[in-house]
Amino acid sequence: MRSHMRKIDKDALSAINFLMVSLFVISTSVRAEPNFISCDVIPANYTQNSPFGNNLKRLLESLWSNTPLSQGFNSTVFGNNTDQVYGQALCRGDVTPEVCLDCVQNASQEIMTVCPTQNAIIWHEFCQVRYSYRPFYSWDGYTRMYPDSNKDEKNISDSVGFVVALKDFMNKLSDQAAFNPSNLMFATGKTKISTNEMIYGLVQCTKDISRRDCRVCLNSEFGDLDGCCEYRQGGTVLSRNCNMKFQLYPFYNEPTVNGKKIEFKIATLSMLLLVAILEENKKTILFV
Repeated sequence: MRSHMRKIDKDALSAINFLMVSLFVISTSVRAEPNFISCDVIPANYTQNSPFGNNLKRLLESLWSNTPLSQGFNSTVFGNNTDQVYGQALCRGDVTPEVCLDCVQNASQEIMTVCPTQNAIIWHEFCQVRYSYRPFYSWDGYTRMYPDSNKDEKNISDSVGFVVALKDFMNKLSDQAAFNPSNLMFATGKTKISTNEMIYGLVQCTKDISRRDCRVCLNSEFGDLDGCCEYRQGGTVLSRNCNMKFQLYPFYNEPTVNGKKIEFKIATLSMLLLVAILEENKKTILFV
């Protein structure tokens, strides 16, 4: 018995690889688990049909409707006096309005299910949603959270050289996010650390804090990133006002021509193109 393989041209193979990555990102965005949920038991729990509970529902509905329309960031308040609820949603700066809406909607539904408290925040891969019984529209101090995924990251081989490169790289990204007005408190980038390896990074701040506070937050976050993950191949640190992440593989979206973001929701088109490519090349592998 012999096996014969028909060779696919490089363009077709590249297209297949791109489509597979697109489909992976799509499936990840649809069924993504939260990175972290924090339910603060102070001051007390609320009941779903109470004035606070009803205001919270209205607030979360407002957030998922309006956040995608306001450059991925929205703050609002519902209710009066002791029943007031303050809320905020932030989408990652590289996602489309459609992905932003889906993420904020899913995160809002989940935070209501998981947290019966009057003060909570949830981080998903592409967004974070927060609500509280008290106002918080400004720098709110720094409290870091580590997602469980950090524990799954493998150790780096050349730790000394890697740590130096990582520190320099993340500091530059933090400066770009904080002090470049065109970046809207968000920056991504990559840097080469060896012939075959790159570091990919992402930093972001909420848009209700000053640029100085954004840099202070990211600086604190890098200190925690340094403590938890400097010898690992990836790491994430989350906080109320800023987030930081690095990996040794691409995980964010590059801007396309004219500054437009890459569209995630191309599953149907991707499948059609993939079928067309395979049809064009006939059968890739034939076993005889």
